[in-house]
Amino acid sequence: MALYRVNMNATSMIYNCYKFCVNVTKLDLSKIQTTVKNEQFSLRFVSPYSTGRKINLQNYINKRKHEASRSIIVQVATFKSCKELLLFCSNFGPIEKAYFYTLPKQHQFVLIEFRNKNSLDNIYANTAFMDESNYVPCRTNVLWFRKTKQEKTNQKYYFGLPKINVCSPLIVQENSIKDALISSLSISNQMTNLYQKYKLDELEIRLKFQTIVQLEKCFQGFFPNITIHPFGSFVNGYGKKLSDLDLILFTDVCKKDSTSNRLVYHGKSTNIDEKQHTHAFMGVLADSMKYIIPGIFNVRKIFNARVPIIKFQNFFTHTECDLSLSNTIATYMSELLFLYGEEDERVRPLVFTIRKWAEDNKLTSIHPGKTITNFSLTLLVIFYLQQVDILPGINSITTFSEISNNNKNNVRGIYTNYSPNLSKSHVNNDAHLSALLIDLFKFYATFDFGSQKICLRTATAIKSMHNAALYICNPFETELNVSKNVSFNEIQRMKALMTVAISNLQNTKPIKTRKWGILSILNFPESHNVSINVLKIFDKETNTENTQDDKTITNVQENDVSDTLNVETNDEIVTNKNLM
Repeated sequence: MALYRVNMNATSMIYNCYKFCVNVTKLDLSKIQTTVKNEQFSLRFVSPYSTGRKINLQNYINKRKHEASRSIIVQVATFKSCKELLLFCSNFGPIEKAYFYTLPKQHQFVLIEFRNKNSLDNIYANTAFMDESNYVPCRTNVLWFRKTKQEKTNQKYYFGLPKINVCSPLIVQENSIKDALISSLSISNQMTNLYQKYKLDELEIRLKFQTIVQLEKCFQGFFPNITIHPFGSFVNGYGKKLSDLDLILFTDVCKKDSTSNRLVYHGKSTNIDEKQHTHAFMGVLADSMKYIIPGIFNVRKIFNARVPIIKFQNFFTHTECDLSLSNTIATYMSELLFLYGEEDERVRPLVFTIRKWAEDNKLTSIHPGKTITNFSLTLLVIFYLQQVDILPGINSITTFSEISNNNKNNVRGIYTNYSPNLSKSHVNNDAHLSALLIDLFKFYATFDFGSQKICLRTATAIKSMHNAALYICNPFETELNVSKNVSFNEIQRMKALMTVAISNLQNTKPIKTRKWGILSILNFPESHNVSINVLKIFDKETNTENTQDDKTITNVQENDVSDTLNVETNDEIVTNKNLM
């Protein structure tokens, strides 16, 4: 009976997919989404001291997606299977890199990057589907390596094998980070070490891009011309280990019809309104992830939010994701923050330190509320660095790319051309990180938030009467306040904690104790064996929506991912007894 229900759900989902496949080009998402081509999507900033080198986030994303498109994830029984796996895969083409990693519950995988994409095509052509009848066949970049009854033979392989990178578990080891800070040479060195220890490592970056490529590959089978673009802290350079993956899906709805094409696809018209149509389209995507795409679980539809999203988790990459269709402004902001992070090597360590300080003092929270967000804290750091001649104002950035936007919505006119100002170098301050940290606390401890708006475009504080405790103008929608949720009590508490931090940092002694330097303003756990497991990042309450027989259930508390993983492991993912 359970299998019957699964098959009926899958049949219903596939029928819905068929309906939307022929109709997706009729979706009028343009009013909530500005679709841009990849080559038009990039912000470009010419640094006045970088000899004309163009810093481009889109180039970075394209490079990483190209790596992921040449890569596969293969589940193995033990590390001993890795060599045989690589020997087998080398028959299909040269292997560039290999990463072995272990997930909780001791599931082990190898991420293999080939030198050429056609090697991957050969792999897929020689990969079989599962024999079990209760599995929906799906071509994806996640495979498993099974045993063979054939006798091992000494084969010679033309292509050499790369060294296998054995990666550390996907956890944040707070105790080792604290020890690294204790043994640092200076406060500035502590801040740099904090950044290096907390930032995303190579494996996690690759796994997240594998998630993106997997979704693109599967969705493009349903709907042509779909692109999934990452944004947020994952790609702007300010993301911590185990951070969520924010994604936006672009369709081709804004593409103009070519009059030179004699043949035109038929489409199916609809009488439902745009909001219903968008939710229905996102519902098809969510159902395809839930019933077809391997490794995707805990899919939740959150359509009553200001920006409708689909939340889900990927077992093979151990990533929690948010997928939206209309959060285009956030992608622009990601590129801007990326530019600022690339402009000066002190920016990201300072941001990481401030964020860690705010988290340890409970100034920020994972739950929405009256506390300041990490995003607002990052903008405060950037605004301060603009005041001390380290970062330029947005209006002095040389060129923003032109993006076509003919719709009468609130994002029109965001991108304009600015006059070059190469005569001024913005980095006139060579202060150490420690001095910048103390000075930043002093700057905001006495800042008059009640009568001034913070504007990153002009790099000035604008005198204005407003009712907000903290007013930071949205750089791309200047009439909006990105920190309108923050309460007056929280601002007063932040300023008081800054005053305490100033005193602690000024009075600290360069003696390698457990409370010297930035350790005097941070709160690391005292236990010597404390680490943050990746499972804990999913253990939280959110307002979610699940769909059962077209009925919406709201305000449901999410289950702990460890329970979900047990179910997934026993019933769906690791059922291969003959795993090699």
